[in-house]
Amino acid sequence: MAAPEDSRTATEERVPRLGVREVYALVVVAGLLFILYLARGALAPYLLAFLGVYILLPVVNAVERRLPDTGRWPRFRRPLAVLAAVAGTVVALGIVLTILIQPVVDQTVELFDNFDSYWDTINSEYPDAVDWYEDNVPEDVRSRLETAVRNLGGQLVTGVAGLLTWLVGATGSLISALLAFVSIPLFIVYYLLEEPKTIKNLRRELPSRWAGDAISIFRIIDKIMGSYTRGVMLMALIVGCITGFGYWVIGVDLWLPLAFIAFVGEIVPIIGPWIAFGISFPVVLATEPELAILAAGLFLIVQALEGWFLAPKIEGRAVSFTSASTLFLLAVGGALAGALGVVFALPIAAIVRALIVYGSHRLDGHSPDEAILLLPVFHEEDEHA
Repeated sequence: MAAPEDSRTATEERVPRLGVREVYALVVVAGLLFILYLARGALAPYLLAFLGVYILLPVVNAVERRLPDTGRWPRFRRPLAVLAAVAGTVVALGIVLTILIQPVVDQTVELFDNFDSYWDTINSEYPDAVDWYEDNVPEDVRSRLETAVRNLGGQLVTGVAGLLTWLVGATGSLISALLAFVSIPLFIVYYLLEEPKTIKNLRRELPSRWAGDAISIFRIIDKIMGSYTRGVMLMALIVGCITGFGYWVIGVDLWLPLAFIAFVGEIVPIIGPWIAFGISFPVVLATEPELAILAAGLFLIVQALEGWFLAPKIEGRAVSFTSASTLFLLAVGGALAGALGVVFALPIAAIVRALIVYGSHRLDGHSPDEAILLLPVFHEEDEHA
């Protein structure tokens, strides 16, 4: 009879009991989650800021590693790296907007402002295509298409206004929206500066009983967000290159700006590429209408390549979801939070899954360091090391 008692005692010691401290910790966590839920609208811009952080973080770390680490340099390495990364990004965006995007904007505005004369030019230069269009497309459909193209400029303006309205609504007021424009860049800069000290700060500012779990949660979020962001940027780069090459092959003069638009659009899963195509296609119509059908065919080919091969291989693998579960999670994220939900559905789902598994290991009696090393995302990293 002694052996069963020893076995029962060992089991009871392995499963931690909820004492006063544990209940207190759960109440605190629940309270924090409730506060975040109440402030969910105002936090939307900061979620996008986190995406910017993880895009810039590898650049900052790479610059910092190349700076001297002797004498007084260690004190200034991180600030100089952040300054170089942020300044370089601003300069690069300025160059891109000036050199690449401005021709696209000019051509689109010209199309919207001179649609009737543009249509007359099409009739005179491509009579066979116009005859085919008029013979095979019903009149009511033609009327709707032409009206939609004429109104597209106004719709884009409305879309920009809607974006500003969303920002005002998400942050609570116009003053809060203006504050967000200022505070979000500062938030990115400060986070990049303080990121190496995060674990040290958690150990110093939290009770010792909580510090281990808090550090593990930070490491989980940091690992998954970093992996997801790298996957998104890699796929966006591949799709942008393929799109640009395809436009160049079929003879589109503005292939480089349109490739950049495809790259940016690819950062937003599912809907981003369609938005990018909605911007690019009018440009092709305005500049080289004879290539419009080829451009549309190229877009469909790239989308098929992305959906059947690139997304499952790159984004799905980045967060360890199958293709079917990836599509399901994107649908759920879009239903719950719109475009923002689509962007963050995969990393949030991966973080929740990892936290559930981590909590299970903690309940089995493992320490925070042991529990986090049992997670697949960290275990696979150790196997490849």
